[in-house]
Amino acid sequence: MSKYYKVKVSVKVEDEKGKIKKQNEEHLAFAVSCVDAETIVTKKFVDEGYNLDFTIVSVSETKIVSVL
Repeated sequence: MSKYYKVKVSVKVEDEKGKIKKQNEEHLAFAVSCVDAETIVTKKFVDEGYNLDFTIVSVSETKIVSVL
C-alpha cells in the first residue's frame, strides 16, 4: 500500500554574489517504501539537472492520508 513520505534534501545553490550555499528542502513523495520515496526524489533531481548538487538527508513516513 502506498503512503506519503517526507524527504529532506540538502541542495547546493549559487547566490547573487556567486557563493555556493546549502539550502534545505522538504519534498512529499507518494511511494510504497522509504527506498522507493528516495528513488522518486533522486530521479526528479537528476531529470532536472542537479546531478551532484544535492544530498538526501532523511526519509520519513508521514501520517498524511490524502492531498486534496
